[in-house]
Amino acid sequence: LVNPSNTNEEAIANAIKKHLANVPGIPFIDIVREAFKLKKFIVVRKLLDVKVSLRDQIDMLLMLNDKEEALTKALSSGDTDLALFVLMRIKSSESLSDYMLRLQRVKSLPLKLHLQATDFNFA
Repeated sequence: LVNPSNTNEEAIANAIKKHLANVPGIPFIDIVREAFKLKKFIVVRKLLDVKVSLRDQIDMLLMLNDKEEALTKALSSGDTDLALFVLMRIKSSESLSDYMLRLQRVKSLPLKLHLQATDFNFA
């Protein structure tokens, strides 16, 4: 990852997957975090689905400021706590009006429960 002459991030990600995906005990989240530190964002995205827990994937997506994908993954997981965690992280990073607009665009049961709990009603 630190070789400045290799700037093709897709090739880097593919090489990492090819050589390490089937090796037991490789903590891919550590590789993803290192790629993030080095600003290799394409590598990060390509490796997120390789042996990385959903919670770690969502954390990394939020660090990449990909709120939509983080929220989509959290809502589709069926884990209400995880969905609420993402919603609260998004809420803390946006204006209230932007947050409310985002909520209006998303249709899901956990979101409806959140809206009911906070007395917001978007009929």
